[in-house]
Amino acid sequence: MESTRQKLEAEDFAGLTKQQVVGDLLYSTILSYFALNDMQDKISEKQAHSVGYRAPSYGLFKTSLSPVYFYGIPRNVKATGLAMDVDRFAGTRVDKDGNVERRLAFNRARGARLSAMEHLVPEQMYSTDDAPAHGISAVKAIQLAAAEGQKIWTITQANLDQALASIELSDEVETDIRNSVYAGKEVTAHERAVNFFGSESSGYIVLDPYSGAGAYLIEGGENGGYLKQAGGGGVIAAAITALVFNGLPAAAAAAVTASLALLMVGAMLLLTAYVKLQQGEVIAAEILCNAGVVFLTAALTFLPGVTSKLVQLFISLFGGAAAYKGCSLS
Repeated sequence: MESTRQKLEAEDFAGLTKQQVVGDLLYSTILSYFALNDMQDKISEKQAHSVGYRAPSYGLFKTSLSPVYFYGIPRNVKATGLAMDVDRFAGTRVDKDGNVERRLAFNRARGARLSAMEHLVPEQMYSTDDAPAHGISAVKAIQLAAAEGQKIWTITQANLDQALASIELSDEVETDIRNSVYAGKEVTAHERAVNFFGSESSGYIVLDPYSGAGAYLIEGGENGGYLKQAGGGGVIAAAITALVFNGLPAAAAAAVTASLALLMVGAMLLLTAYVKLQQGEVIAAEILCNAGVVFLTAALTFLPGVTSKLVQLFISLFGGAAAYKGCSLS
């Protein structure tokens, strides 16, 4: 990968193949995803008083193709974007005090962050000033739906029929929700598809209530995210442009990615804490609130060397949650 980058920066295209350019771009993206999440796991484990080790895990970052039909006959394909599919991100984790509720809250928070990173990492790697890339993941789809005023359902066997009567997602998604709930899982879903730059998207979360582990899915069955370039098309070209001409140093780019992911997860944890508090689950709310503050605080540690504009953005976002710093809810 480093050899390919050096050749592109030197405008030495001799001997470069499609696999070297595009393949290395895709490969570096999935590697960055795992590396950044490993780093964030270590930071959050110290704050959450837990110990964990990642087990063998795997995922893909790939081009997404759609067939082009001629009178019902497929005759060509076109690139429609990039997709991340992380099928396994496994690990072993214990709370140092054997606190089961705290371990469950940590696993839920970690899962939300892993999902958020599935759209944040590609967005940061492939965006340019002139051609911003926009990614969607299960967490972001639910966040967009909430911003539209949609009801966000937490579906169990107790309210399955009521929830399915209210939501308007695809038959495939509703069937998966039904089967997951019958299997004892807890599902979080929004009411209807959201408009994501001209196409409809939906996301849902299937959680094991006993371990906090889960699958964060976008419609189509993939555990991951999808990336589109504003205006559509040309995503690979935008990625190459970002690699060659983006003046941001690699370390600063990694810092931006980490900070954005931590900020988003922190905000989601605080929102979840508020919901839990309204439901009377004070202990869970306090754990989630403290975890949110940890993520928001950790985001600021990655800022040195980043442009002043980004610093101001992060500080303003962090300031909105400053009132939660105590998290003394009981």
